[in-house]
Amino acid sequence: MFSNCASIIGMSAANLSKSMIEVGEDNPKCFPNDLDVILGCTLTFKVKFQSRSISMSVMKVSNDVEIIEEIKGQLQSEQHSGQLSGNIFYDLVADT
Repeated sequence: MFSNCASIIGMSAANLSKSMIEVGEDNPKCFPNDLDVILGCTLTFKVKFQSRSISMSVMKVSNDVEIIEEIKGQLQSEQHSGQLSGNIFYDLVADT
């Protein structure tokens, strides 16, 4: 998951955290200016839901246009039918 950080914002999560600490920022709710590069971006997320603990984890983030368009198409189909099942699937197996 954290390897995706570098491909999306141009730096690793560790370097992003380090740069915040270097300027004296340690508030976990503060978003550094480096994240401004994702404003207006469309991203997809592969999320793992764990029903026992009622928690979720982001397994993968993608800005792949093909995946985004496929998911948009599935959402539009469900919206036109008047029912959203909450189950939008796309094969994100090719984790790189």
